[in-house]
Amino acid sequence: MKKWNFPPFLSGFKKEVCSQCGELNDAVASSCKKCGQTFEINLTRQSFTHLTPLTPLKEMIIFLFGTLGLFLFSLLAQAVIISFASAVLWNGGLTGGALQEALSSYLESVDCLTLLNYGTYAIALIFLFLLLGRDFLNLYKTFKNKRVLYGFLMGAITFLLSYSLSLLLSLAADTSENQQLSNSMLAAYPALSFFMSVFLIPFFEECTYRLGLFTFLKRIHPLIAYLFSALIFGFVHLGNLSSLNEWLNFPVYVLGGLLFAFTYDRFGFGASYLAHASYNLLAISVNLILIFAF
Repeated sequence: MKKWNFPPFLSGFKKEVCSQCGELNDAVASSCKKCGQTFEINLTRQSFTHLTPLTPLKEMIIFLFGTLGLFLFSLLAQAVIISFASAVLWNGGLTGGALQEALSSYLESVDCLTLLNYGTYAIALIFLFLLLGRDFLNLYKTFKNKRVLYGFLMGAITFLLSYSLSLLLSLAADTSENQQLSNSMLAAYPALSFFMSVFLIPFFEECTYRLGLFTFLKRIHPLIAYLFSALIFGFVHLGNLSSLNEWLNFPVYVLGGLLFAFTYDRFGFGASYLAHASYNLLAISVNLILIFAF
């Protein structure tokens, strides 16, 4: 039977046999996962030098978990909160319309939204670590390379460019729903918001959109990886999709997605995480000044 050859643009998905031990390896791997033999550098492997490829299947699973999985966790958490809050209100003597009104008021409160938002991320992060397994060690190694320091620079550049674009768009658009929610949670719970936004959420999103989605799409073509990972990153940060205001703020998130993808592509996962964390740190610092100083 004639062996089917991958088209050049799909070469990142094929398997290669190690000449020393016969183990099947990812085409973008730099060495054999079984015997450690270093593979000859070709254009495909060279383009993945700074990336942390998993396997195509696992990269897609990571992305789907970080998007659809997070959404399902959010629905589950919301159901639990509604059940618990309803029980508390009912035990407090509320029934019928009074209970429904009190429940609706609580669900729209910043306390409930903070619990739902950060609680969902915290639970999802536990499952993400389990899903990564031993690959987490490979991510940890990317922080030991000196290139990781470029993350701080890219974070500052991303913040300056995004903030400038936001100021320009503010002539026609108001603050996005995502940013309004972030500001509300920051004002109510500054310490918790700082910890989640600077340390945990950037890790979750970098795993989802750079480690998972970008790496997978780059196996097809770099331009496809940059374009679609940035567009999807921007899309998931939108609130009401029927709101013109949300779409006017869309370019800010797409710009961030492009710059974080560039950082990951050129300097590695550790750098893209630090870029994302630095960006959030600068944004939170500015918002804290605006919230408590004025």
